[in-house]
Amino acid sequence: MTVVVLVVIVMEVMLFVIKVLAVVIVMVVVVVVVMVVIMGKMVMVVVMMMVLVMVEMVKGIVVVIMMVMVVMVLKGAKVVVMVVMEVVRSDSGSDGGNVGVGGGACDSGGGGRNCNVGDDGGNLLLLIVGVALVVVVIVME
Repeated sequence: MTVVVLVVIVMEVMLFVIKVLAVVIVMVVVVVVVMVVIMGKMVMVVVMMMVLVMVEMVKGIVVVIMMVMVVMVLKGAKVVVMVVMEVVRSDSGSDGGNVGVGGGACDSGGGGRNCNVGDDGGNLLLLIVGVALVVVVIVME
């Protein structure tokens, strides 16, 4: 669970940084518009350069957001896999898996509990459900 808390903290910090950058970009746009209105056409080249710089900043922000989202998806998938594997490890459908070696090791009917090689049907079902959950988490994000 500490991984999830860490991811949430990182996302909150990233959202705060993005909000601050958005405010800075809006302020720069306002200053540029005021400069263009006051100084005239001489500033147009500077304005174009500032617009290009702002576009690059926005691209960088989007790339960072995408990287954080990918990390979150991978961490979420890891948590789901860990939970599923813990469930598979602790709750299995097998009943001991003892293989009867001699004639006396099994019950007389041959179908007794000690003669099963190991019924892992429960594990297989849980594993399939776990893989399906991981796929759903990755696709939904």
